[in-house]
Amino acid sequence: MESSTISGTNLRTAFVLLLVVAVTLLFLAVTWPFLKPLLLGALLAGLFHPLYRWITRLLGGRRVVLDGRPGVLLVLATGTRGQLHVVTVDPGCGPAGGTLLAQVTVA
Repeated sequence: MESSTISGTNLRTAFVLLLVVAVTLLFLAVTWPFLKPLLLGALLAGLFHPLYRWITRLLGGRRVVLDGRPGVLLVLATGTRGQLHVVTVDPGCGPAGGTLLAQVTVA
């Protein structure tokens, strides 16, 4: 009598464990298209952080201030070899809008 109770408990435990694994795999299958860009972004941020620190040290950690207003300096490729587009925008710039403080194309 005692061995059938132990067997039933083992069966119940195995079923619950199998159910948890199946639900986890289904959850990952559904969310993978959303998680993949987040994971790649985190990986790239971690890989490029030493480069960011090096550039910050190179520039002396100075903040961009243009006409007394803080700004964010963006260096963009133009598609032409040896030509860059340098833009300064306000720190609150985003998809909803922002203020362009200055722009120049450097050859």
